[in-house]
Amino acid sequence: MSGEACDRAQIRTQPQLLPPPTSQYLVGHGARSPPRKALTAPATTSAAPGAYDPRAVPPELTIVAPTHEGRRKTLGQLIESVRFSLERSGEPAEVLEISIHDDASKDGTEQMVAELAAACPFLISYGRSAEVTGLARNLVATMRQASGRFCWTLGSDDLVGPDGIAVVLRALRRNPHVTGLVVGSVDVDASDPSLRSRQPPGAFFPEPREYTVFRGAGPIFDQCGNAWGSLAWSVVHRERWLAALARDERTVFENPVFPQLVAEALATLDHPVWAWEPRVAAHRRGAETWLFEDDSMNLARSWALLLSSNCDAWAAVLGGRGRRWRRRVRRVQEVWGRADDARSSRLYESPPARDQLKMLFDWGRSLWPAGAFWREVLPILLTPPRLTKRLHSSDRGGGSAVGAGAAEVRLEAAIPGVIVAGSAPVIGVGVGNAGRRPIPGTGPAAVGIWQRWRRLPERELVGWEELRVNELGAMPADLQRRVGPGRAVTVDLALMAPHEPGRYELTIAGHQHGIGWLNDHGSPPLLAEIEVSAPL
Repeated sequence: MSGEACDRAQIRTQPQLLPPPTSQYLVGHGARSPPRKALTAPATTSAAPGAYDPRAVPPELTIVAPTHEGRRKTLGQLIESVRFSLERSGEPAEVLEISIHDDASKDGTEQMVAELAAACPFLISYGRSAEVTGLARNLVATMRQASGRFCWTLGSDDLVGPDGIAVVLRALRRNPHVTGLVVGSVDVDASDPSLRSRQPPGAFFPEPREYTVFRGAGPIFDQCGNAWGSLAWSVVHRERWLAALARDERTVFENPVFPQLVAEALATLDHPVWAWEPRVAAHRRGAETWLFEDDSMNLARSWALLLSSNCDAWAAVLGGRGRRWRRRVRRVQEVWGRADDARSSRLYESPPARDQLKMLFDWGRSLWPAGAFWREVLPILLTPPRLTKRLHSSDRGGGSAVGAGAAEVRLEAAIPGVIVAGSAPVIGVGVGNAGRRPIPGTGPAAVGIWQRWRRLPERELVGWEELRVNELGAMPADLQRRVGPGRAVTVDLALMAPHEPGRYELTIAGHQHGIGWLNDHGSPPLLAEIEVSAPL
């Protein structure tokens, strides 16, 4: 830790978790930040008259970022993104702090935080565990260390969007009595976060396309419950979150993957008011969870733990696996237990038989109330991995076009007329089969939905480089299921809005691997003129 940062460090006492942190202090009260007026002297320190007391006037918002081994670089990028977003918002530094708790990393995180904090205009509160405690205890330590009225939980590999601070503060000031706020997000490339990646399913987020307040535990669970599965998408009332923790601490600590979901759901039962702000505030990296960073875990084991932990969390909150739990699980299956998730565990790895059986058992135990599990997911789980690869491997060559009178792809969608530049709103595209042959949804001849943007009035094609989308995000959204004649499915499509505001023409069309655009084979595309507006 640098000498300058040490000189400014002030001891803060907090409720401690076992094992206790080896160090905990405040850094980062930079020269550009005017000191807050001290209302009372800290009880645990001797302060000179007029000394700066960071606890005298709590900030409106705390960025809560638990971290662990291997996250030094991404945590530094998170801190820089917060600083940039705060400066862009025009808000004073006093509205914000960052709370970081380090789960005994040995990668130089402490020194890096001290160096960055020396140049930051806002406070950074840093704590450290003597030994690894796990996600739940590390998250709770970070929340207890915070002092803001509201806490925005972020993974240490996530980023705050350029307008994130402004978006969150405006939403909180609009209704300061909420228990929590779900915010819009864009998934970005893990290596280069300036590039957008494939977006999460739309069912992760509430349905309205504008700011909305939800009241009552049932509607909140339906609309916001799936979003609580990711740290980056929730801003919570700190005192209510900690009160829920105190009431049922054991339930929170017993869930190894989704402690934030349990705490937020329990707080909602006490104070059932949440808001939804669809404007983009968070930039989440493509990795689903820290589970996928563990080299000892294959996809089958990771998916088994991920899904069973989520459904177990809801059973603990809802008092068992009754009617309310079954309703919630049907919503969970829309985002965590899809056919594509089951298929990916077999296409990219050859998991041992015991892990395949565990995934089958855990998914069946968790998802049995969801009809889609029996129709779409279970057949994949029962298919041997070798056969799955033969059926769906991308190197098996192409096929014949589904068009040309044999089968026609008919599309329909409610396309918004205005989209914020650089965002990636997910819309549902209806795909119907008006032909005589089935439309393949997976495999080497799979049909997907693709998009093209043209700048008006010149109708100049906007390339993927200009759209700032990585290879994964530029891929078509495959149907994921076979569509028989006369039938239809709905596919999530993330509209990769251009970063340059203006008027654009959007084309949404069917696309088949090895064939190309299906509008050349008798399947008409969707066309829409869209106004791409400037961010806040």
